[in-house]
Amino acid sequence: MSNLQRDACRYDPERSVHEKLIVEGPVARLDAPILHYTYDSLQDCLAKMERYGEQAASMLFARGVRAGAWEIAARPLWRFVRGYVLRLGFLDGAPGAAMAWARAYEAFRRYARLWELSRFS
Repeated sequence: MSNLQRDACRYDPERSVHEKLIVEGPVARLDAPILHYTYDSLQDCLAKMERYGEQAASMLFARGVRAGAWEIAARPLWRFVRGYVLRLGFLDGAPGAAMAWARAYEAFRRYARLWELSRFS
């Protein structure tokens, strides 16, 4: 990749979690998928979900977002249903179920921490 191409993109500084790449100029579709393995193990995955949940809660709280008991219950459930059913995670067997539960856990950590910040800060 040339320096010209690297200089045409940057990460959004407002997002410390689930970073978003901002690209100046044209983008194109790749001919092949990118295999992106971000975890070495389930333990590594859950530790990352812990960090992401904490960072996301802090980011939301700083933006003025608050959470109640409803978010703590409903958002993790929705995250699981979306990942396991709507995005067809069940077709991947046990790994699909584990990933759907891990993402649900991250949502629980996010909104439980946001509730805690909302109530006690």
